[in-house]
Amino acid sequence: MSNSNENESSNIELDNKNQTKWEYRIIHLNIDNNEKYSPSPTEASNKLGGSLSPEFLSKEFPKQYGESKQEIQKHPATQLQEILNLFGEESWELFEISDIGRLKMLFFKRKKITS
Repeated sequence: MSNSNENESSNIELDNKNQTKWEYRIIHLNIDNNEKYSPSPTEASNKLGGSLSPEFLSKEFPKQYGESKQEIQKHPATQLQEILNLFGEESWELFEISDIGRLKMLFFKRKKITS
């Protein structure tokens, strides 16, 4: 009788070793259906009561107000396509898109490499 239990136990161990293991990656899309807003150092200065000049804000916060912000940005569909292609190159497969509350979530999976 114990021989039967040993066989079942070793079969379970073999099944566990042969099962596909997955790893997951989740990203959140920032979706804002409002009009596009470009931050303005002048508007920010006015909101601060003029305590910081527009020139100072542009100089100290170039990513928000500097010239790089004035560059033409890629369309959101192009940005998403690029990230999906990058994930595909890394063997990530998009398998679900879900709304969780007000959040748009993209779920990816790929086979886990075990050694």
